[in-house]
Amino acid sequence: MRRLIYICCILLVITLNSNAAIFTVTSNADSGPGTFREALTLAAGNGSALKDYIHFNLTGTTRGSRTITISTALPKLSSNLVIDGSTQPGTPFGVSDARVILLARIQGEYIGVLECYKESDIELYGLMFEKSPDFTTGYYAFEFTAVKGLILGAPGKGNLFKIGISVMDISFPKTEATNFSENVKISANIFGLDEDGETLAKLFTPTSMFLRTIKNLTIGGETPAEGNCISYASGYIDYVATDLPTGYYKFINNRVGVNFTGTKTIPNGVSGSNINFWGTHTESVEVRANLFSGSSYLHLAETNSFIKVTGNKFGLDITGTKVLGTDYCAIIIGYCRGGGIIGGTALADKNIFAGGWATRALNGEIGEVINIGSPKFELINNSFYCNKTPVPYSINTQNKFVAPVAAISSRSANQINGTASPGSRVDLYYSLNCNFCEPEKYFASVTADNSGNWEYKGSLQPDNIIVAGTLDGQSSLFTLVRFDNQPADVKLRMVCNGEKGSITGIAYKNASSATWYNEAGSVVGTGADLKDVPTGKYKLVITDGFCSQTTPFYEIKDNTIAADITAIKINDAGCGQSNGSITGIQANGLTYEWRDQTGLIHGSSLNLTNVQSGVYTLTVLNGTACSAVIGPFAIKISNGKSVDDGQVKLVNPSCGRPNGSIKGLLIRGTNGTVTYTWRNSSSTIVGNTQDLTDVPQGNYTLQITDGASCPAVSRVFELKATNPISLNDNTVNVSPSACGSSTGSIKGITVSGASRYEWLNQDGTLYETTTGPDLLNVPGGNYRLRVINNGPCVLESKLITVLQPAMLPFPDYPASITRPCDMQNGSIVVSFNSTVLPKAIEWRDASGKVVGTTGSITSTPAGTYRLFLTDANDCKSLYRTYELTKTPALTLNTSAASMTNAYCGKKTGSIKFLTGSGGIGTYNYRWFDDTGNIVATTADLINISAGNYVLELSDQSTCKFISEAFVIKNDEVILKAPQSDNVWICAPGDAVIKVNNNQRGIYRLYETLTSNAILASSQEGIFKVDVDSEKTFYLSFADGDCESPRTEITVYIGTDELNISNVFTPNNDGVNDHWKLDNMFHYPEARIKIFNRNGTVIFESIGYKTPFDGKRNGSDLPLGSYFYLIELRRGCIPLKGSITILR
Repeated sequence: MRRLIYICCILLVITLNSNAAIFTVTSNADSGPGTFREALTLAAGNGSALKDYIHFNLTGTTRGSRTITISTALPKLSSNLVIDGSTQPGTPFGVSDARVILLARIQGEYIGVLECYKESDIELYGLMFEKSPDFTTGYYAFEFTAVKGLILGAPGKGNLFKIGISVMDISFPKTEATNFSENVKISANIFGLDEDGETLAKLFTPTSMFLRTIKNLTIGGETPAEGNCISYASGYIDYVATDLPTGYYKFINNRVGVNFTGTKTIPNGVSGSNINFWGTHTESVEVRANLFSGSSYLHLAETNSFIKVTGNKFGLDITGTKVLGTDYCAIIIGYCRGGGIIGGTALADKNIFAGGWATRALNGEIGEVINIGSPKFELINNSFYCNKTPVPYSINTQNKFVAPVAAISSRSANQINGTASPGSRVDLYYSLNCNFCEPEKYFASVTADNSGNWEYKGSLQPDNIIVAGTLDGQSSLFTLVRFDNQPADVKLRMVCNGEKGSITGIAYKNASSATWYNEAGSVVGTGADLKDVPTGKYKLVITDGFCSQTTPFYEIKDNTIAADITAIKINDAGCGQSNGSITGIQANGLTYEWRDQTGLIHGSSLNLTNVQSGVYTLTVLNGTACSAVIGPFAIKISNGKSVDDGQVKLVNPSCGRPNGSIKGLLIRGTNGTVTYTWRNSSSTIVGNTQDLTDVPQGNYTLQITDGASCPAVSRVFELKATNPISLNDNTVNVSPSACGSSTGSIKGITVSGASRYEWLNQDGTLYETTTGPDLLNVPGGNYRLRVINNGPCVLESKLITVLQPAMLPFPDYPASITRPCDMQNGSIVVSFNSTVLPKAIEWRDASGKVVGTTGSITSTPAGTYRLFLTDANDCKSLYRTYELTKTPALTLNTSAASMTNAYCGKKTGSIKFLTGSGGIGTYNYRWFDDTGNIVATTADLINISAGNYVLELSDQSTCKFISEAFVIKNDEVILKAPQSDNVWICAPGDAVIKVNNNQRGIYRLYETLTSNAILASSQEGIFKVDVDSEKTFYLSFADGDCESPRTEITVYIGTDELNISNVFTPNNDGVNDHWKLDNMFHYPEARIKIFNRNGTVIFESIGYKTPFDGKRNGSDLPLGSYFYLIELRRGCIPLKGSITILR
């Protein structure tokens, strides 16, 4: 029955109240009167026209008394609601701002402690979210869907999230236009740490915020106090703006991977404190003034918007003076298509990268900033130092774009020059500290000319200089000394059979020299490859004169195969029998192969046994690339036919031609028709007569057969080359000649033994004599190479054709022309939208100077411009002439301007009534502050703080006008001191100081008249202080930067100020109708009871907000005397006495 009455009362309150209200939580029970659950229910029933507040006044200041245990799901949050845990009396928990704990003990998987669906204008402050340690259930601290206007935390009122997935936006599906959240700000919170700010929270899952489908998201804020502390596995943020919502993403002034104070890292070997941003259809992404250290990095992926990463510190402490290091890279940019900038020209834009890659690499990629398939990303004015890898920036284009290049050619004390992509900006940096050379200090930028040459003149520091190029918003790699190969690319050839070893396959970049050293430190070679070296250990050192990189030692071993045939014994075979053998050879191999002339294997040991007559070779292998071939050896027939070579005549081939011969062999013991078979070392048949003629150098054997079954085989005869010369034109490489020039070439013909090289025309006449087999810088035509040695021997190549193309026509390409203003800001853009595209582009002005090499020229003054195009055949011709005329000048009229200063450091200033003239079409306005940030895009600038402001006026063309700076000053205002009464309390303990003339602003409480330390601040002007004796405090009122004089308030201990009336006349005449208890407002927790003569309680109250009117249950009490008992507070002596009712 009592529960039914309670529910009816709640429904009655909900029905009668539809105005803004403050609902105060006084009980930490799960449900019932004064609970958090009741407050949520009452707020939901109060409507959403005006903002409702849920405040906390739980009894006691211990952790347990301020813990609300949630056993069943709470009501969903309603619109226009502020839940403010910072209103709870008592000190915050640890370094956090939280004063109330919401402890989850709800059955079920991934339930939100607080949830809201399709609501608006919700704010959460001063709450700690944690789960009961005996529950393994995963919870969301706060789950929301399609919320418009959400604030989680603020300076001095942040939340502490110790539950796994702390902030979860489940705005799905993306196909519904209303199903996304908008204008979400998350500030001044702590994620993943206990309240001490140093200890890791025991999270259920390694995710802090999972934010999806949000338009306009801010994590952190413009001031350091608004930044969040994101540590341990709690730092995973997934923000996806899908097809429907657009807007901005801002991640500003946060601390990631560190403790609360930002002075040390929070180790995490699980997943790192990763800030992942995935967003396809956002308007802008800004990551500014954050701290990333320890197991943290920034991951930006798959967005079409422009990305700005400025003013961040990676691997440092909060002061920027101590290197803490990072376990991964600093930034990964993956498949972002909208371009971006990392750093900037302003001092505040500089990002600092230090101590990177302290423990491990990520996904095989190396670098502090890793670009994977993301075009048009610019790096400028960043500082890299004391990192553990020599790669500040790496690019994996994924074949989606071509990165520009930059290099240094030479430098002196006052000049440095080099090459880069034509037209690119070249940024110059000094390397100052630590082991690796890194671009630490930016000091200048220059522009490469149309030929790709750049130069900087000026006094240079005696430090290494590193450069990078940027073209069309895409930056190149830095010119760092580095190796550019994989370990598997390095090939070692060991010493083998008298041939020395080598080390090849190492590649490097930006080094002026490469030197090989042995273990003794002696120089043994230069260049990338080391060849013809004996056994030993070798390392390569590359340098640019300032910085160096060194490989590990590579060892060249001796794999030579030693063989001894002095004890060889050959036993001939009987006719048709397999009883021949070769024994007695000694060798140090691991495996052996005996092969006949056809390549067939007959044995796999040192001794060859049980074979027929024939010619055999032994191949010895030792398990490496080194091997040796021993032989050939001939096993003859023991009786029968034989080849007598006692009178043989060998004629060696000459001039590289097949003119050698073997004659004079005598054949014995044949019967019948004799067949002759000559074979070379490859077992190829090269002759069928008794004499062998017209053969090149090589090894040859003769086999004879007749009508008998057993053939006879001769020994091996070797023909050596004399006056050797060779020519191989199968590897020729022909390059065509460019249109109208002599740029063709013939390369790749291999020649040996020649002393003279002659190139002939097609008709055989001499065209040119060269020093080698290559023919360079020739027009189109047919050519033949003739080589001669001192023999004299002559060889000629085949006829080789060098092509030369003709000029190709171009179609009519459309062009867009923007007229220039008084400045050089005109442009001509030619759209090459045909299948026929130019190979090269060149713009020239009226003087003939080259002014562009792309399809457009911009920032151009009025004048005449000629466009030259080069076709696919490298033929260049004048395509068209264009004229640029000037646009009327754009100006700003300030005669009617009105300026209002700000006051007390607040945003109350304004600049109004400015008008533009000139230009074309309507005007656009952009206001910039001192830091270069855009603060407004309207003609009038309002709600601004003191400072300097510049207006950029532009029209519908490219014309712009930049105003002089408008100066808004800060006016100081003298504020009136607040009014407050002295306070009396009956015993030492809490006292409440209250301002009588409360106004909008901040009230501050001090211990002395001149102290700078603020004891407490309050917007409501109410302060609870703990005193143990009479004490004086000082109260002031502040608005912005202005503060009033201080008012003295004394807290007295005793009850002298209480004035208890002993008689009153409740007759409704308006005079003395209530029992007066003066100054009872000092005791809001006092318990007051009134008894009749029978001891029955006829009146009871906590505090004295509703005075006693002489009635009970709406009926007048009888005249006479009654007795009261007042318990002011714990520790105070109760007050007793009598009162008389008269009428």
